[in-house]
Amino acid sequence: MANTRAKSQPKILPSGKKKKCGPTSTDEVKKTKSMDEILGVEPLEFTDEEEEDPKLKDVFGVPLSPNSSLRFIQQQEEIKEDFAMFLEAN
Repeated sequence: MANTRAKSQPKILPSGKKKKCGPTSTDEVKKTKSMDEILGVEPLEFTDEEEEDPKLKDVFGVPLSPNSSLRFIQQQEEIKEDFAMFLEAN
């Protein structure tokens, strides 16, 4: 019975401490490259200056009033219906 107990429990050193397994901090460590070095990615630099970039301008323009918005939607619906009729005719 003593033999089975000894196999399942970790080996205890005479000082009362358990035997450590695995690598330690004193082992030789392989030098690895970071993903940034492998991919060639450079850090992005930000500035405090605000630049006027035409790509970042608002694409929607001025908000419409409810009446003008309704007219715009109705006009788009008429164009859509006319185009559908054109496709059905051809």
